Amino acid sequence: MKAETLSEYACGYTNEGYTGATAYYGSSLVLKSGTDIKHYFTPAADIGSYNCSDGTNSYEVVASGSYIYVRVLNILAHNLGNNVALTLYENDTAVGTISYSPMSYAYAVLSKYGAVEKDTLRNVVIALYDYYENAKAYRAA
Repeated sequence: MKAETLSEYACGYTNEGYTGATAYYGSSLVLKSGTDIKHYFTPAADIGSYNCSDGTNSYEVVASGSYIYVRVLNILAHNLGNNVALTLYENDTAVGTISYSPMSYAYAVLSKYGAVEKDTLRNVVIALYDYYENAKAYRAA
């Protein structure tokens, strides 16, 4: 599988109008009994200055070393390609909005490592994509 197959899932991040120092750092995929995503930011203020929302739901902002992160929990198999758009706020000012799904992570891995390096990670994201496609088909049947 090539990265182009998943290009529609590329991460989207915007921070229009924000002039502060808080910045998006990156995202990670957590595969345990469920599928979670963590979005990391470099904070410029105290942890209590931040909150996060997708417009309907609030998400906890957690301090972790020199970063803060927001975690999207328990993403269902048939939703692995559905982007969740989260906006991080610092003192009620929007820092930025990230639109991301587990397939965004898969796309990033395939884009970065191609066919040669990190074969184990590459195989995991390809299997995750196959799992997602089969879960969608099963749900539609």
